[in-house]
Amino acid sequence: MSLHMPQHTPQHIVQAPAPTTGASRRRRFDGREIVVSSPSSDGNHGNLVSRVELLSGPNGDGDLAQCVVATAMVFNVDHVARELAKAGAHDADVFIAYHTAEDAPASIEERLAELGMRGTWRVLQHEAGRSINPTGGASLHAKVVLVRFSDTLRVVVSSANLIGDYYNIMQSSWVQDFKRYAPGAPIPRKPPQFARDLEEFLGVAMTGNHRGDPVAEALMKLEMARHDLTTDAKLVLTTSKRGGGHMLVRRLLARSQWPNGSHDMPVMVQTGSVGECKPEWLAEVARSFGSSRSALPLIHFPTDASATRYGMQEPHTQSMPKERTNEMFGRGLKRLFRDGLERHWPHEMPGQRASDRRHSHSKIWLRVMQPTARRELAGVLLIGSHNCSQNSMGDEHGAGGMIEASVLLTTCDVEEARRWQSQTPYEMPGAPYGPTDEPYHLGAVKYITGVEKEKRGGLIENAVKVFKRKRDELHANDQLRLAYSAGPSSSSAPAALPWHDNKTRHRDHDSDTE
Repeated sequence: MSLHMPQHTPQHIVQAPAPTTGASRRRRFDGREIVVSSPSSDGNHGNLVSRVELLSGPNGDGDLAQCVVATAMVFNVDHVARELAKAGAHDADVFIAYHTAEDAPASIEERLAELGMRGTWRVLQHEAGRSINPTGGASLHAKVVLVRFSDTLRVVVSSANLIGDYYNIMQSSWVQDFKRYAPGAPIPRKPPQFARDLEEFLGVAMTGNHRGDPVAEALMKLEMARHDLTTDAKLVLTTSKRGGGHMLVRRLLARSQWPNGSHDMPVMVQTGSVGECKPEWLAEVARSFGSSRSALPLIHFPTDASATRYGMQEPHTQSMPKERTNEMFGRGLKRLFRDGLERHWPHEMPGQRASDRRHSHSKIWLRVMQPTARRELAGVLLIGSHNCSQNSMGDEHGAGGMIEASVLLTTCDVEEARRWQSQTPYEMPGAPYGPTDEPYHLGAVKYITGVEKEKRGGLIENAVKVFKRKRDELHANDQLRLAYSAGPSSSSAPAALPWHDNKTRHRDHDSDTE
């Protein structure tokens, strides 16, 4: 085992647990479903998948990860090494580009040796205060993992960082396996578009000293060329570059055929972080996803009632950066919550026992529609690392300030759109706020102490009062229940995609996390 880590280098259905065997972890991914993180590293079923399974080959125990290239906002060496060890991939060469290290051991090389890691590791962080993006001003937020097996290259585009919260909170990913070209088979001179987009993204992530790293270059240049990265024509990798973000979504969907009345159907959004969300910017995003201004995105907020056993103060369930809370609660989110009640914006995961709940860190943008002709869209899905913020999604004038990666999928198949809807790790479209519910972000003021409470407490408490007053007013007039029973727009709600379809909910199983 060798290590290179410079100090200052630029940079639903209840699932029953199954035995941890090679057979139980043997699965291939076709890139047409929402993969949700399992609260267990054991073998799972359906679309619940552990990180160990993502690092385990599609051909069973003998098909071990040979090389891993990954990017993440946050990285923990113990977690990655342990997951590789569970998958039996002790000899895998590893390259990781990350933004922040979480509790990294003082001696990483010694720790890797203790865990039996024998491959070559490259663990690289960009310089403090400098951007990994050559244009400057951006932070590496994308969560992309490439895993090479004996005859397969697996690509994972995810909301999950390389830390242990994969099992503590819900994450969502897009995963696809690409077969290696057979010996002697002709290899196209021009790689597929997906391969070119992926290589361009990795090139940005490896700017500076990252570029030219032998482990990363071997997989990026040689192995990507040896695998058939042809994808469905309705699938596009969307990354942060000029013209990226929601404007790229707009361009990609510009020639789509939309069903009559679909422009009033909302975009369902659940992301781990929420920005200021000014109405003008939300209207921009709505247009990019084919919605009208009157159908602004419906954002899924967790409530105070959906606190998990990990505690509401758990840092990875915070939905906004602390340093911007004053601005958000003072102007943006206070208005957003008030309008959200009027628009029936739902909360997250009702009906689960407190011991089973996990907050969601997923980043999912979803529209479902009812086509009336064969080539009309039934569903649009963006899944990956893009949060609901201008910094992440950009605006009509350019890209945002984060380096992101997501996958955009479209379908004209009603059943496929129904499946995406059922696989989301939150209620779709969600229940209305109850008589005693309040958004988690507002309830979290109870856990702010000291200087932070002095700085933020008053604004948050005022936002809580405004929210409760509006909530109580709407409940007194029975407006929330009556409006929700008809859906956001009763005239355009798709008959094939009912608003109250709990039979297809995908739920967490009852095993403990580790």
